[in-house]
Amino acid sequence: MKIIAFNRLRLTEKSIPALFAALVGLAYGLLLFQTGFYWDDWPFAWAAHFVGPGSFIGSFMRVRPFLGPIFWLTTTLLPETPLAWQAFALVIRFLLTLAAWWAFRQLWPGRSWPTLLAALCFLVYPGYSQHWVAFTHINQELIPLLFYILSFGMTGLALHSDAGRRRRTALGLLLLTLGGLRTSR
Repeated sequence: MKIIAFNRLRLTEKSIPALFAALVGLAYGLLLFQTGFYWDDWPFAWAAHFVGPGSFIGSFMRVRPFLGPIFWLTTTLLPETPLAWQAFALVIRFLLTLAAWWAFRQLWPGRSWPTLLAALCFLVYPGYSQHWVAFTHINQELIPLLFYILSFGMTGLALHSDAGRRRRTALGLLLLTLGGLRTSR
């Protein structure tokens, strides 16, 4: 088990996800029960409730044909309540941070502290202010971003290891494609 030490702080690869979870909770979860639906969340929640998840396939077909399936999947799994979507935003934020940390470690192996610090900066980056518009931005940005980040990590894995290079490159390209499909026109 690899240990990352900085002065008196000692983290293991198993404790770092707990650190991420705690920071997600502190940075974004403290207002979980006071948040709701905002802006574009309302029409999407209305459509999911009154028309059904299948309506998203047709709604996005002409402008973003691959975004509809993401909305369909998430609205099939989650109820159209603000608490469910805001809690899911915390889960997605945690998964994005884990993915970023993993990708950084594949791109820069042996650089424990810089990759951890980069992942922590990614977690609390203040320039992305749409976290609270959870229903909309989970589907339109954060899930595709998860695919992008995983594709970067898979590319790093392929670059730094001869074993399975073609398979990893193909998987990286597939993940890159899945991340970019939401913007197809």
